[in-house]
Amino acid sequence: MAIKLQEVNFENSDLVSKEKPLCIALGFFGSVHIGHQKIFSQTINTAKKLGAVPAIATLLYEHDEPNSILFTYQERLQIYSSYKCDQKKFPLLIAIPFTEEFKNLSPEEFIDKLTTHFNVAGLVSGKSYRFGKDAKGTPKKLEGIAAKKKIFYYDMVTRKIDGRTISTSYIKVLIKNGNLIVANKELGFNYFITGEVIKGAGRGNELGFPTANIMPVKEKILLPDGVYHTATMIGKKKYPSITSIGTKPTFDDETKSVETHIIGISEKLYGKDIKVSFIKKIRDVIKFGSKEELIEQIKKDIAIIPVK
Repeated sequence: MAIKLQEVNFENSDLVSKEKPLCIALGFFGSVHIGHQKIFSQTINTAKKLGAVPAIATLLYEHDEPNSILFTYQERLQIYSSYKCDQKKFPLLIAIPFTEEFKNLSPEEFIDKLTTHFNVAGLVSGKSYRFGKDAKGTPKKLEGIAAKKKIFYYDMVTRKIDGRTISTSYIKVLIKNGNLIVANKELGFNYFITGEVIKGAGRGNELGFPTANIMPVKEKILLPDGVYHTATMIGKKKYPSITSIGTKPTFDDETKSVETHIIGISEKLYGKDIKVSFIKKIRDVIKFGSKEELIEQIKKDIAIIPVK
């Protein structure tokens, strides 16, 4: 039987028995890149040694700046739910609302509150982890706090590529600059967007290539305009697809959109949630001399997509 990730609020201890010792991965994990995944693996392995349950504690943070995040909280939740190490998965996620009260907690107060709500046997973080008011909490400080509370603590260098520590901030730059291949390598999975399929202008149907249109939240970082080889999840089934990000210059339409033609499906998807993962850029968005030229190019685009 598959283990479903249970999401509990940091403020609510009633949902988790304090009799159950936890080993908790601490961090924001904004991209869940391969460095974060190393922390997750260490947490699962440490929990096994401590006879504890592995858990993730992360911030429930409301972003409002456009083009500022790689994944929404719900998207991160999807990644947490699917992560496993040695066939083991995380059964518990502790969501920490980023309130004014939380922002003003000292490092000691944060750990005090965590241990008040939960039976903490172990903590794991990366060496860049910062916590508490004004980010004054460091791994060294956390090591001291944990020692006083007789809690096992392990801090680690996450991962390095070419001597550079992998970071969410750098992956953001890669995505914004369209360096998808490197970004996917550092993420350890293909960058993706999710959303509800909405009605568009219907031009895809007119051209013979119906599209599923989604509008990501404004905070989400999008790849530069272009046509991409993608894979689209509808429910639990994955389909090959091509996705266009940008305007429609052939039709003199300056409205930016994300439109996906899903190969092998013809049903209408309005109102359904889909996940579009980006694999490789095919070409730029360009203005064609006619609809017929555009149709021929789309046929060529589809021809290079593996259908299995």
